[in-house]
Amino acid sequence: MYGRRGNQYYVHNDNVVYVDSQSESYDVDYLDDNEIVELNNGEYAPLDESVEINGDWYHVEDDRICRTEDTDEFLLVNDGCWQCEESGNWYTDSIDFVEVDGKKYHINYAPATAEATMLTMDMLSEVSLLENYTIQRDIVRFSMEILHDGVKLFAHRDVPSNHIATHGMDQVRTDMRKMISTELMHMASINANLKLESTDTI
Repeated sequence: MYGRRGNQYYVHNDNVVYVDSQSESYDVDYLDDNEIVELNNGEYAPLDESVEINGDWYHVEDDRICRTEDTDEFLLVNDGCWQCEESGNWYTDSIDFVEVDGKKYHINYAPATAEATMLTMDMLSEVSLLENYTIQRDIVRFSMEILHDGVKLFAHRDVPSNHIATHGMDQVRTDMRKMISTELMHMASINANLKLESTDTI
């Protein structure tokens, strides 16, 4: 059994806790010395296999917790989180989802349906703005890509380096995101209309 400063010795059973994942027993008075924590369910686990949420400890594989994709933090499943049916990723309720047949999907994983999905600026705010400096020596290409109802939409803008030098990279990124997002929304609208037209002809 492990106790003070990680040393091994005998202790009365009344003062011992057993950690399943370690297959070891520990002196309850020296759990901190051995980096063992008591979990919310009354069991014990090593510190590196546990996470603290709202003052309670949970095992990282506990079904009651999740690690959110958008904030990269551990939260309680019932504390304003939702899971994408396709990817299995968890998100906070600040991220919009598409609902298909009663199931929730992130916009990037939503299946194609007969009904067109409305693409919003909030959805596009989660899409990365990519910068490519290899198009030409004095040109930077800004681009965004998103999967919309099973169709991959892509748009870009090429910006001269002297324009960036004049207005600043932060301002150019802001402008490019707005312009490209607007173009993607227009493309999504066309995609939606084509889908509706194909449905009507069936």
